[in-house]
Amino acid sequence: MADAQDTSTAPKRKRPRSSSVTANREHVAQRVVDFFNRDVQDRTWDIDARLQRYAKFRMWKEEKTWPWPNASNAAVPDIMTACLRMEDTLHNAVMSQRPAVVSKAFQKANKGKSTVVDNLLDYQFFVEAKGEKVIGEAASAFVGDGVVTAFIPWVR
Repeated sequence: MADAQDTSTAPKRKRPRSSSVTANREHVAQRVVDFFNRDVQDRTWDIDARLQRYAKFRMWKEEKTWPWPNASNAAVPDIMTACLRMEDTLHNAVMSQRPAVVSKAFQKANKGKSTVVDNLLDYQFFVEAKGEKVIGEAASAFVGDGVVTAFIPWVR
């Protein structure tokens, strides 16, 4: 083994190891406690700054005691405001255009029936199938997740 280091040329320890440990346990314990306390004290500023950043990220606020005790001090995050605004816009766009789905007759003889079919589809979706709730959940899923899955059975 040519790569192995020759121990005879390795530097010797300046302080030999003793086989019997005669260290004072109380002295060692006190050194460990002092080291821990110094470490915590040295990192106090960093720990406080991290807590402040986390509180700012979560939009935590101090307790509000004015104008009356336990007054609300809620902070709504900007992203939540934007998401709710977009959800409301999508929901209102569908709800303002009722019936949401309109029929178109291909034959002149059936043109009078299109209004009846439109009203039937509107009733089936918004009343029987609770369409307003479905539209709200779809808008929330689209804005929050970017994906909407809808099961739409084909009825003749």
